[in-house]
Amino acid sequence: MTTADQLSLVERRLGGEVRATALAEGGLVQGWMKRRRMLVVATKRQEEQSASSSSALLVFVSASFPVSSEKDLTLESALPIDAEFK
Repeated sequence: MTTADQLSLVERRLGGEVRATALAEGGLVQGWMKRRRMLVVATKRQEEQSASSSSALLVFVSASFPVSSEKDLTLESALPIDAEFK
């Protein structure tokens, strides 16, 4: 499965107004358990009159890599990003 396919799955998981632009796969070891993570930079489009958008770094727990279904993804956290990278 290509990166574009995986980004498409993330977009379907999040709904219509969100565009996933980049992803990275990784893992986190806690105790003796290693859990797979997918980091996604996503942008949500604002109202039509406004040219602005809001972005976030989304952390998903993934049942498998590469992700084969949107059901494989569980959103663990969302870290907002503003224009000043805060």
